[in-house]
Amino acid sequence: MVGLYATPEILTLAYVEHNNGAPELICCEELSASGADERSRALDKLIQKYKLEKTRTSFVLSPNDYKLLLVEAPNVEPDEMAGAVKWKIKDLVGHPIEEMAITVFDVPEGAYRAQANMVYAVAARKPRIHDIIELVQNADLELVAIDIPELVMLNLIDSCADDEQGLAFLDLREDGSTLNLSRQGEIYLTRRLNTRIDDQVMNTDEWGAIRERLIVEIQRSLDYYQSQMGQPLVPKVMIAPRPNDAKKLAEELKTAMAVDVDCMDIQSCLKSVQNVTPQLQQTCLLAIGGAMREDRAA
Repeated sequence: MVGLYATPEILTLAYVEHNNGAPELICCEELSASGADERSRALDKLIQKYKLEKTRTSFVLSPNDYKLLLVEAPNVEPDEMAGAVKWKIKDLVGHPIEEMAITVFDVPEGAYRAQANMVYAVAARKPRIHDIIELVQNADLELVAIDIPELVMLNLIDSCADDEQGLAFLDLREDGSTLNLSRQGEIYLTRRLNTRIDDQVMNTDEWGAIRERLIVEIQRSLDYYQSQMGQPLVPKVMIAPRPNDAKKLAEELKTAMAVDVDCMDIQSCLKSVQNVTPQLQQTCLLAIGGAMREDRAA
């Protein structure tokens, strides 16, 4: 499986093979790519370099490509859910609902005690979806899924962490941070955090205030999961790969919070042909997660 992830400035690609059920990272790479034409050329270059023509592909949307909304599940058949949810969110997506592609994924039944079942709705503009389809097909790849970061993180957790008793997974970035609360391979709660954290933040005078804001956001999510959703205490927080400060950041959060904090290292938990540095792990994280996709719903 090829995993692709793009922002307005970069394109990242990862290629994973599954051998006897175990994923192996064959390659991952980042290229600068601003604009549709440059992105197409960059992708063609990578496909030719690694001889990946016709490979099954998962494209992971960037946070600016879609909206993720938690809504009460309508009382309809599963194959009618996306259509029914569309009218619940039509005033929340920022564009005419006819311009949006809508899909849903379930929150585990009973995740919200004494409440109706809930679902997450994913809404993306149809022109963006068409652009992705064109990009992938023109590169001679087989598009099998358009995914979102919150779900591909579960692929990484499956191989590189243990969420059997619950896990809070933190992907902290300058352009936006995400907190996933999962248990046994299913998302119970996901949030985009207001606190943005670049790779040098711990060396700045503002770090003390930023750290406090981050701790408050994490703790509020953990408290909500436990007290409002009626779920058991989350025993661990895991920080996604960071190039410079992951261990130091984990130590500071662990000191401040009554929960274990660890760092994900893809190089140590995933068999890899390539030496994947912490910098490359962070840059290619979502492409790697997309490439690790097997049968998870899009």
